[in-house]
Amino acid sequence: MRFIKPLTIAALLTASIAGANASPFNANVSFNALEDATTATVLKVNPAEAASLAIDVDTDSLQQTIQNNRFLLRSVQAQGFALDQIVGLDATDDGGSSVTLYAM
Repeated sequence: MRFIKPLTIAALLTASIAGANASPFNANVSFNALEDATTATVLKVNPAEAASLAIDVDTDSLQQTIQNNRFLLRSVQAQGFALDQIVGLDATDDGGSSVTLYAM
């Protein structure tokens, strides 16, 4: 019985780590892609998801980069969001013209 308890704890820890790594908010952050993008899809997140996103990216830098890209700023505003609501992004530098932004 003493042997089973450590195995159970190890299995739970492994599952927790795997679950954290599989999070949909484990964003690919590339400011180069953000600077080149012309459109954005904005998705609404809850406070817990926003906190998770804040670990991956500096929110102030993200908002400043969007403000400097008039196409993205217009795209965010057209979807009914303000710049200060943007808390994260999912973008890869693959030559695409669209990024996914997360707003609270």
